Amino acid sequence: MTLTQKPNPFVVAEAHRAAYTGKLNMVKCAEHCGLTLREFKLTFREYLKYNQPLEWGETTLQLSISGL
Repeated sequence: MTLTQKPNPFVVAEAHRAAYTGKLNMVKCAEHCGLTLREFKLTFREYLKYNQPLEWGETTLQLSISGL
């Protein structure tokens, strides 16, 4: 039994972030926001257009160790 909800921008954005960071897979994200898998893939593709992938370490603080 699956509970579906009406998609709203906040839930869809939350699902996009979860798919983008790898916290949930596409099927779970689509179920979470109440879209079909095909609809979610289409909206996620648009999300990726405007949010390019980050390089590793780009968002983390890099500490330099001088003297070693």
